Amino acid sequence: MVPSSIRLLRTATRGGRVSAEGSRRWPMSSNMHVPDLSILVPNFNNGVRSSRDRSVDLLGNLMESLHRTLADDPARVEIIIADDGSTDDSLQTAREWSARKWPCGRPFCRVDVLEHSGSVSRVMNHLLARASGRLVCKMDGDIVCLTPRWASRIIGIFDSDRDRVGVVGPMQLLPDGTVHAAGDWLVHPRGYHHVGQGCAPEQVDAAWEVDHVMGCFWCARREAVDQVGGFDESIRRGQTVDIGIRIRQHGWTVMHEPTIRFEHHHVNRGFRDNTADTPLGLADSLNTFRRTWGFCRLAPDLEEVLALHGTNGICWNRHLLDPTSRSRWLGQQPPALQQWNQFVHDTRWQAESALLVERATAMLQRPGARAIQVGSGCGIQVHLAALGGMLIDGAEESPDLVRDASELSGQSSYPSQHPRFILMEDHTRVPVQDGAYDLVILSGILERHWNPVGLLKEAARIMGHGGSCLVITEPRPDDVIHEDAGLHRYRAHELNQQLRHTGLFQFGRDASFGDDPLVMELQASPGPINHGHFRRPALTR
Repeated sequence: MVPSSIRLLRTATRGGRVSAEGSRRWPMSSNMHVPDLSILVPNFNNGVRSSRDRSVDLLGNLMESLHRTLADDPARVEIIIADDGSTDDSLQTAREWSARKWPCGRPFCRVDVLEHSGSVSRVMNHLLARASGRLVCKMDGDIVCLTPRWASRIIGIFDSDRDRVGVVGPMQLLPDGTVHAAGDWLVHPRGYHHVGQGCAPEQVDAAWEVDHVMGCFWCARREAVDQVGGFDESIRRGQTVDIGIRIRQHGWTVMHEPTIRFEHHHVNRGFRDNTADTPLGLADSLNTFRRTWGFCRLAPDLEEVLALHGTNGICWNRHLLDPTSRSRWLGQQPPALQQWNQFVHDTRWQAESALLVERATAMLQRPGARAIQVGSGCGIQVHLAALGGMLIDGAEESPDLVRDASELSGQSSYPSQHPRFILMEDHTRVPVQDGAYDLVILSGILERHWNPVGLLKEAARIMGHGGSCLVITEPRPDDVIHEDAGLHRYRAHELNQQLRHTGLFQFGRDASFGDDPLVMELQASPGPINHGHFRRPALTR
């Protein structure tokens, strides 16, 4: 089931020397021979010798899948490969396929050979200049198309013209058959991440609007691409994220389409000798995005994003950007006294609270060190920590909970000091001085706060230099795709990614990435971000 807040669509079905090989265009005298869809393949080292175990013909498998799925497709298509100076066998594979023909006698594909630039954006702009279709489809050289007659389906989606569709992306599967991406979120409490990652394909049963679709199989209306001037050649990675935002700003929508499927075999590709596929390349792309759009796409401060882009197409998904969502959820919970009574009989709640107290106590080594739980709710965990002798306060955005927690804790005796309960301002800010606490506890709040990065910034402010932060959050199961507005649970890698890319913390004790809960211990010592997505050292060239 998809919540009503998710927007659904049910579908009706520039640089270097270049040589052209097999480049005879279709006759242009009749519309019957003008392609509707141009399939554009920027290739660099997608051959057998570049596969991880030197046995997988990545580009050959793509070409074979195109031949298999389009052989009886009535759609008018053309296939153009632009090779960016490959040094393996993939250029020879492309040439062999360009010598083949469709049953009607047309060449299977055309091949352009470019001097190596290392820029997919530059290669794509070259391909756009060579394309004739009113629709374009960018494909990476390591994917395999699965759906018969997919081109006709793609054309039908654009021709339906519902919601001014500008970009469409199929369902991306891993070789093991699980979903890798059913579209992507960008302006989201968790930042950039794949929708439906890890779930089964049958769980994705509808088309829906998303912020972005993956560039490995990325289809767009040529009119929309031309409106924004093509791809930004200063971007080495994340080209389709950038151009997708610019297309949105012109009033087009971006859709995920589950009835078309493909496999992405990037796991079978070896490391390529270029800068884009290194930590340096990723860092450069992220920094370019930040300079262009004013926020980090992996750890966005949504308050800042709204201030910058609240009036344009970037912030279209307003149900995810509601500062009052957690307050409304708190208002639906039982009264504080009833929650305290429930706690006595809830063994899971008791275990989570014991874990919090244990971890927090271990992190507070200095005598007189003080802690605060931001998002303290009805005050139970603060109460338990104070009973153990911890100097701890609570902060909450609900005036009723602050009042009730103060009254209930006031009826108890503590070995040190009574905890204070502080009313937060603007759903995020705690009215205390910078560096007022040695430890900030965020338990059960990141997954319900509309702006987790803004909350993490506030935690870093009030714990000051040398302080610590304890994050405990409920993980999202693999089979959950969409959650109700106001809830956005993390998977372990998503939490890790967001915390790293705030640039506010260093990781302390090893994270607990079990099934339940996720626990992170952080130190307030900002340092260089480790872009750990890649394993080879950065190249200097």
